[in-house]
This record gives sequence, C-alpha cells and structure tokens, in this order.
Amino acid sequence: MKKIILFFVVINFNLLFAHNISFSIRPFFSYDNDYLSYSIYEDDDDSRLNSRLDWCTSYLLKAGLETKIEFANWILGFSNAAALPFKCGKMYDSDWFTEGIKTDFQEDILTAGFCYDLQFELKYRFRLQNQFSIFPIFAYNYSYSSFKGDYLSCWTGRAVYTGLTDNYPWNSDVAVKVERFGIDLYNNISVFFLGAGFEKKFNRCQLNLDIYLSPFVFISSIDHHLNESGGRYYLLEQKAFFSSMRIDFSCACIINQKNKLIFSPNICMCKKVMGEFYKGKERNEDMLFDQACSFRFYKFSFTLGWEIEL
Repeated sequence: MKKIILFFVVINFNLLFAHNISFSIRPFFSYDNDYLSYSIYEDDDDSRLNSRLDWCTSYLLKAGLETKIEFANWILGFSNAAALPFKCGKMYDSDWFTEGIKTDFQEDILTAGFCYDLQFELKYRFRLQNQFSIFPIFAYNYSYSSFKGDYLSCWTGRAVYTGLTDNYPWNSDVAVKVERFGIDLYNNISVFFLGAGFEKKFNRCQLNLDIYLSPFVFISSIDHHLNESGGRYYLLEQKAFFSSMRIDFSCACIINQKNKLIFSPNICMCKKVMGEFYKGKERNEDMLFDQACSFRFYKFSFTLGWEIEL
C-alpha cells in the first residue's frame, strides 16, 4: 500500500514540475476617476424622483500589489489596492420636494477614508500563431469605499426657508443659502465577471485586451446624513444580472526577461439597477420603506506598475 501511495506521489510530483511554473509580482499605482449615483423615488417605481446623490471622485490615488502564478497555460492572479487618504472629489445632493422641480442642491468636498479593492482572476491560455494568445476568463471583484463629506454649500428654494407660499428651484432668484452638515458614504460592490482576453507579443512590447460581462452584481451602500443629533442612516441594496461590463487594456514594455513596465487604462460600468431602500437613526437599525431606489456607476482608472518575475 505504501508503495502504491509513493508511486502516485512521485507521478504527480513529476507532472507538476514537468511544466514551467512562473511567479511574478507587480507593485502599482492607480489614478481613479469614479462616478457613483444613488436615486430614491417617491413611490415603489422610478416614475417620480425624490432625491439623488452623486459621488464624483475625480482624482482618487491608490497603491496596490498584484501577484500572478502561471502553470501549464493556467494563469491565476490576485491583486489588492488601497486609496491614499486625500481629498479626492465632490458629492452633490439633489432633492425634489415638488414634482419636476429640484428645490435643494448641496455640495460637499470628499476625503477618501478606508477604501480598498480586491480582485481574483483565473485565465486559461490558448496559444495561436505569431505570438498571439486568447483566454477565457473568470474574475471576481470586491470594492469597499468610505468617504467623508465636508459641507461646502447648500441652496434651497423651499417655502419653509424662503418664506414664500410655493417651492421654487434651487437656482432661482428667490432661493437662499442655508447651513447644513456633510454626508458620509460607506459603499460595498461585489461583481462576478466572465470574459475573454487577447494577447499579442512583439519584440519589446506586449499588448493585452480583456473584455468582461458580469452575470451578477451586488451593491450595498450606506450614506450618513449628519446633523446636530447625530444624523440619519440611509441603506440602499441592489442586486442584478448582466448589468455590468468591464474593459481592461494594457501595454507592457519588456525591459528584460524578468522585468516589465506596464501601463493600463481600465473602465468598468454598471447600468441603472433597482433595489430596496431602508433608513434608521442607527447604522444597524434599518426600516424598509415602500420607495424604490436605484444605483449606477462607472469607474475609469489609469494604472502604472512594474512586473517582476521571481
């Protein structure tokens, strides 16, 4: 029995190392331009808009590390990245207290809090002629973002502030500027991807194009509207099928056999996804409201990294 077990161990060991196994790491920096939009509606459908939050992170800086293992045409990759805690954009809060009239508009300055991205990817390489390869791809992305909103300004045309009998648009001549508090955001996005990749190698250059479609996405977002008594939490949850896509392009400059300088622009988009709306005075005290909500986003990033084969 021991001889049989030893035989299979030796066979599997030989099979494992009959192929070349390569390990590489890639430290990188990224410059992200993200847009996230949350909408709450007056009723249980999207016919009448009640409120919308737009989070625009136009210069979010991240640092990360990618680890990659390639074995017998299989490529396994894992990467993580975290944002640097700097001011990174603006938040816009719009309210429609009268149907068809945007009565309130608030603007905050955003500062990145604890923000990180995790990505797992599995590819299989089909080698074709002339240094060209194609890949089926399975990938999973998880993103957590927290932003602190520092109040900048708010204009309103509501009668309770203007002293008039009717509500007016926030940018009308009768609108007034009011003092409010900031709005903080805590956002979770989980996305599964299926895709196809293409790779072409030249003498000193390698080009990659990966195209993904998401069979499932889950989004959970909490925005904290601050006030004198602590504020109120609003929870929005959405899940959808085939609502998101991603495109990754990379250009690698091959320095030598072990080193590559890689520049990569990427874009990820999610169309409007409907979901459920909760609110409560405490973060874990959520009450379901009979109002529809929706979420959509796009993420555009530039990444510069140095890949080192170990």
